[in-house]
Amino acid sequence: IFESSVWPSLDSIFLSEISFMMASISASCILEIWVKSRIEALLDTADADTLVSSFQRMLRGVCDGEVLLDSNCSIYGEGKCLQHLIMTTVSLAGKPIARLLVDEERQRFADFIQSSTQACREPPESRNDSCPDCLR
Repeated sequence: IFESSVWPSLDSIFLSEISFMMASISASCILEIWVKSRIEALLDTADADTLVSSFQRMLRGVCDGEVLLDSNCSIYGEGKCLQHLIMTTVSLAGKPIARLLVDEERQRFADFIQSSTQACREPPESRNDSCPDCLR
């Protein structure tokens, strides 16, 4: 009654359904992995921000002021505490911290940063259990 050329074969229908199902599953898995990685990255960022903020609050209670430096030893952010300490209204954001030191102290500061950086790069098992220099 039915011509075979008019109706697609059962095999081709089955194959197209399987292909569509595999594509849907693959897209769902990729989307899930992407969403999970984005959520993890956001949580890690929030944890890091909270840790820095907590450490800054603790330092404000112990020290006269605190300033956050970037990897180039330039002031990160406005540095309001430092502005208050040196009695200026000029923004210190992005300025090298070494500019604020007297000439005699610049080399000592550079040596301190270098030794602290070197200590942080050592593997945990080879580190000394004593308090780091930056916390003394």
